[in-house]
Amino acid sequence: MKTLSPDKLMEILKELHPYEVPELLVLRASAVSEEYLRWAREVVG
Repeated sequence: MKTLSPDKLMEILKELHPYEVPELLVLRASAVSEEYLRWAREVVG
């Protein structure tokens, strides 16, 4: 899942997921092509 709002995603996940402590990992890209970055920004907003 791609998002620019991991804090908001965690709020929603805690409300909806049956696990007491759901896992959410945020990974930062150390390298990405300009094409992909442009596409991801368009899609994610």
